[in-house]
Amino acid sequence: MRILAALVSGFWLLLLPASVAAQDFPNKPIRLIVPFPPGGPNDIIARVVGQRMSELTKQPVVIDNRSGQAGVLGTEAVAKSSPDGYTIGIVSASALVINPTMEKVAYDAAKDLARRRPQSADAHWALSYVLRYAGMQEQATQECNAARSLDPGNSNFRSCAWAFLELGKTDKAMDFVHLDPGTEWAAWVSTYAHLAAGNVAQARESVKSVSKAPSRPCAANR
Repeated sequence: MRILAALVSGFWLLLLPASVAAQDFPNKPIRLIVPFPPGGPNDIIARVVGQRMSELTKQPVVIDNRSGQAGVLGTEAVAKSSPDGYTIGIVSASALVINPTMEKVAYDAAKDLARRRPQSADAHWALSYVLRYAGMQEQATQECNAARSLDPGNSNFRSCAWAFLELGKTDKAMDFVHLDPGTEWAAWVSTYAHLAAGNVAQARESVKSVSKAPSRPCAANR
C-alpha cells in the first residue's frame, strides 16, 4: 500500500499561478501536459482530471502527451511554459527528484516548478510529499512548514507528520496531527508518535481509538 501511495502521490497537478485574476481566468483553452505516452496511468488520470476541469471552467482542456526521457521532456515543457495558468502538467516523482540526480535537466528539480507559485501553500505541500518519498526528510519538513505558514488550518497537511516522525521530531509531528483532531488517523499517528517518544501510557490511550485494522487508514494517508 505504501508503494502504491508513493507512486500515486508523485503525480501532482501544478497549480495555477497566483497572478491570474479569478474573474478573468480562464478565457481560452488550457493545455494539460502529460510527460508519458497515451494509455498509461498518468494519461488516464490526466483525462479524468481534464474532463472535470473543462466542466468547471467552461473551457476546453487539451491533453498534450510529451513522452520521452522518463518524463523529463514533458516536465521541462511545463517548467519552461509561461506561468499564466494556461499550461499545467501532471508529473512523476522520478522526473522531479530522481532524474535530476542522474543527469542534467533544464529545470531545478521540483523546486523550479514550485517557484511558479511561491505563495501557494498547496504547491509547498506537494513538493514536501515528493521530497519525503525521495528520502529527503529535512527538505520535506521545510516545505511542510512553509505550507502551514501560508495556510495554518489546512487539514490536508496532516501527512507532514510522518516526515517529522522519521526525523525524531515528535513534538513537531504532533502539531500537524492536531490539524485533523478526533479522527482514527490522528489516533493512529499519535500512538506511533507517543511510542517513539517513549510515552507508553499516552500511546495506550491513543490506541483505544484505533480500529482492529489500523494499517488501512495509516497507509492510505502517509
